[in-house]
Amino acid sequence: MTWIDTYYLKSITGLDNEMEEDEYEVYIQESQRETLMSLNQQVVREKVKYIDTVRSNKIDGENTIYYIENYKDAWLSDSNYDLTVDTSDVEVFSVDYDTDTETSLTISSITPSEGKIVVSSAPENVDLYLNYTYTNIDIITPDPRLKLAVCFLAASYCYLRLAQGGKVDVKFGNTSIKEDYLSNYDKYYTKYLDLIEKINSSSSDGGVLFGYSNIRI
Repeated sequence: MTWIDTYYLKSITGLDNEMEEDEYEVYIQESQRETLMSLNQQVVREKVKYIDTVRSNKIDGENTIYYIENYKDAWLSDSNYDLTVDTSDVEVFSVDYDTDTETSLTISSITPSEGKIVVSSAPENVDLYLNYTYTNIDIITPDPRLKLAVCFLAASYCYLRLAQGGKVDVKFGNTSIKEDYLSNYDKYYTKYLDLIEKINSSSSDGGVLFGYSNIRI
């Protein structure tokens, strides 16, 4: 789930072959992780309960399909920042209050766009809880704004790296290469911050996505 490649980065930002390809790729991956951190909402111990007739979330020994409370206009996200969204990004566990035991359930599959989680066996006579992260923007397709945000952040880090690389003495008039690199760092980092702010402020509820949600028993 890498949102951009080095070709995209270079075509947008004017970077060329100043660094090795694998260095560009590292900055792209780290920039994507940082962008995800700015978008993710973490939910801890959300109790599974009835939502509607489609998302009944029954705990009856037959049902294996459960939905997150934040399913509307939201996507399950990359909780462990390995740049994939899969079953490892969600935790489902049961609580048996008669015996005071908690048990982790095996997750068969998830559907991020629906906030849907399928467990391998149907629980009963327990309460269920979920740990997960979600975003209010599609990170899997991904939304084009995310590609641009990662591009801007990766470019800023690339130019900062180049400014620290010792190329200081080559000058054109009153402008040094180092000054040019630092100027580009400032430009692209500012672009990144502005775009992330716009993405957050345009979320479905009009709110900001930065934060941490903690729903407990």
